[in-house]
Amino acid sequence: MLKINVKSNFNQVLKEYETIKDKRLPMQWGFALNDTGFWLSNQLNRKTADYFNKPVPAFTKKAFGFVRSTSKQRTVNQKRAYVGIKGANNVPYNSPSAKNGKGSFTADAAKRAVKLFDMQVYGGVRTPTASYLLKPSAHTEASGGFTKFGGIDPNWVKRNIADEYSYFQGMPKNYPQNEHYRGLWQRTEDNLSIQMVAKYGKDATYEPRYPFEQLAETLWYPKLKKNLRRQLKFIGAKRKKGIKFDR
Repeated sequence: MLKINVKSNFNQVLKEYETIKDKRLPMQWGFALNDTGFWLSNQLNRKTADYFNKPVPAFTKKAFGFVRSTSKQRTVNQKRAYVGIKGANNVPYNSPSAKNGKGSFTADAAKRAVKLFDMQVYGGVRTPTASYLLKPSAHTEASGGFTKFGGIDPNWVKRNIADEYSYFQGMPKNYPQNEHYRGLWQRTEDNLSIQMVAKYGKDATYEPRYPFEQLAETLWYPKLKKNLRRQLKFIGAKRKKGIKFDR
């Protein structure tokens, strides 16, 4: 006849339960959160191509990152992992070394890109760090002023400013003297007419364009459930291997 020491086995099961509740479950919950955060940040980066024309690989397609849960968060309720725009809301952002085919991005350019993308998500008013913001005009594209990703090429601007024979900055004397006409102007070859190839502005207003929160709310929960089930199966497999009965 099989005899089971109920008291001994109960104490062992209770000890195992406490270990699962206090150690294994928070650990596996943290793993599920981290796996979900990593996956979600990648999905949000991929989906930028659905909302932006020619998104910049080094910035727009890598705009989102995540903060993982840590071992210092010891209970299920303490575990936290979150996704957001890199460089904003405490989501880490490394200084860029990515290249645009022409040279390295500077740290200042990276900060401007983070701020700009934040406005693409939440909207807002952008103000210049120097005197004016550089904006496209009706003639920027025809003048070759855009990069392959659709932004104004700063090197193109510098070259044109240096060419004082063909270009000048400010407001033309024979035009109304208001900010609408402030910009970078190009003279025609016969020097009989001019056209604005880039506009200078005091600020720029952005409407929300990328539905970050709506996408995140739609995507995260099904993936978290799947990841949590996988982690719970791992606990179950470990329990089956580890439990022993006294006979």
